[in-house]
Amino acid sequence: MSTVLATIATPALAHEDATGTQEGLVQVAGLESARAACYIDTSAWDVATPYYCSAIVWWQPKATAVFSVVGIDQSAGRYQITYLDNKCARVWYTTQEGWVCSRSIGPFRDYPQRVQVTDLQTGQSVILSATANYETGA
Repeated sequence: MSTVLATIATPALAHEDATGTQEGLVQVAGLESARAACYIDTSAWDVATPYYCSAIVWWQPKATAVFSVVGIDQSAGRYQITYLDNKCARVWYTTQEGWVCSRSIGPFRDYPQRVQVTDLQTGQSVILSATANYETGA
């Protein structure tokens, strides 16, 4: 299996299926729609953003960064998600986010996380990256 390093540009758009109804992005999206994403875990409702995330976590010496892959449907088992570099403190699966990786980070510094996404139907693979950062606000 060959590894392809790629920077992904535009996501797949919804299209009409044979019945004339539109399928959503997740269902028509392939590997080209995958984006590494992250959020800083706070008391608010946190949503992963592609490529870069940041937050202010008041007076905390550490924060938890949560990394994920967005833009693809992970529920059907078509994609293998592998977090690289042994930096994840924990990796688990949720029905809302798919496979996620969490790790503790310090303030005022960028923390990149690489992830390999493999399409098990085609054998194609990409390595993506998201970067987390937070400030203490103090």
